[in-house]
Amino acid sequence: MGAEENKAAVERVWQAFDAREFERASEELHEDFVCEWPHSGERIRGRDAYIAVNRGHPDPWVSIEILRLLAEGEVVVSEVRLPVEGAEPHYALSFWEFRDGRAARLTEYWVQENSQEPYEYRAGISEPL
Repeated sequence: MGAEENKAAVERVWQAFDAREFERASEELHEDFVCEWPHSGERIRGRDAYIAVNRGHPDPWVSIEILRLLAEGEVVVSEVRLPVEGAEPHYALSFWEFRDGRAARLTEYWVQENSQEPYEYRAGISEPL
């Protein structure tokens, strides 16, 4: 598959998660799928385990907004925003790697909006979003 097909596959994964259609999302993942979350120090091995983690997520996200999808060869980068009921939105920056026409590896970074105060040394240089 080429970059555009891989990009479309990542878009389908996010759309399936947004619709809570987890089995549809799993169709885009390689059987040996591996996900790494450096921010929490976790690795999830296997397509079924990754789907189980997403299916069991306790946060009541409202929707998944795809902000950006970039693709080059076998790598797709996605940026998404998830509004959450009663909390600040969450963002994910995801690096998807494809093999044999399916997503085989994911390195993903999650952050909650406004979860960190600006560093004092930047006062007067940066501005609020």
